[in-house]
Amino acid sequence: MPMEKEFPKIPKALYWYKTAAKNGNVNAMKELGSIYAEGDLGVQKDIQEAKRCNDIARKAEQKK
Repeated sequence: MPMEKEFPKIPKALYWYKTAAKNGNVNAMKELGSIYAEGDLGVQKDIQEAKRCNDIARKAEQKK
């Protein structure tokens, strides 16, 4: 079964994680870090981007 039929909402999930992260949602930023680290949801594995997302999330948590 093609991935699109099995998981039709994956591109939307990625969109909403990115939108939430841009709006300051720390949990979404952490999740994006994980997604990039693992290469999930159809994105290419990108350790640099994963580190960037996790660093931003960590800094945001320290401000609380």
